[in-house]
Amino acid sequence: YFTVHLGKPIENANLQLFNLSGQLLITTPITESETKIMVDCFSQGLYLTQLTSNEGIVKGKILIK
Repeated sequence: YFTVHLGKPIENANLQLFNLSGQLLITTPITESETKIMVDCFSQGLYLTQLTSNEGIVKGKILIK
């Protein structure tokens, strides 16, 4: 798993995880200031993240080992 840490709870937040081809793998709501995302079913490698909320969009990358 990996953990999403937010400074404060954000309303209507969703995290999307994409592979490097741009294929959407999961969408999960983020309802707490700290949320664990299970990624055990994904292969090792680099993935793209997108956190979307009323406050905007934040993009990032994670490496699953």
